[in-house]
Amino acid sequence: QQMQLTASAGVASNKFLAKIASDMDKPDGLTVIKPHQVDAFLQNLPVSKMWGVGPVTNNQLQQMQILTIGQLRQLSLAELSRRWGRLGVRFYQLARGQDDQSVDPSDDRKSVSRETTFAEDLFSLSRMEQELADLSAEVAEVLRREELKGKRVTLKVRYPDFKTQTRSQSYVSRWLEEDQIRKTSWELLQQTVALEKGVRLLGVGVSNWWQENSLQLRLFD
Repeated sequence: QQMQLTASAGVASNKFLAKIASDMDKPDGLTVIKPHQVDAFLQNLPVSKMWGVGPVTNNQLQQMQILTIGQLRQLSLAELSRRWGRLGVRFYQLARGQDDQSVDPSDDRKSVSRETTFAEDLFSLSRMEQELADLSAEVAEVLRREELKGKRVTLKVRYPDFKTQTRSQSYVSRWLEEDQIRKTSWELLQQTVALEKGVRLLGVGVSNWWQENSLQLRLFD
């Protein structure tokens, strides 16, 4: 009060719900979601409020006439998993207010990355592209949630002979969102021999954070 600053806060049983709650009463309010209120609270919220639902996924959901979290909740786990893989499983959980991620106030991230190892060597180009899209969406979800803005995309590839290779692309005048992460990771994959040799592991990461003064320079240059 002495400094005349405002702040909003959300109180709930997990990070996902608390983050949404904190956005409800801005710029200076408190929203509390009790366990028995979760379903009703989420029912009519736009599906874009869910972590992992970026512009591409949101467009796909709109084409399916799914506009709210309540409508998404009507899809089965099998259907969501078939359409979006591991990300679909995540959607199923979040639509029901389930989130088991821990809070670490001392966390000082240098990068955000996700990777997946395949039980069998992967040779399908369409499957590789879908896996990169899923990984990019998961990375973008963390970036949005933690309000991080990165300038470098890194692709990690492990081949059937277990040799590992990385490729990176940096951007000077922009920070990265889901669509650009996905496109860049696919372009980087095409610079490797993965399309000929197949892969055992794929990983996508974002790093090299924008600093606040960099953002200000970008705005006023």
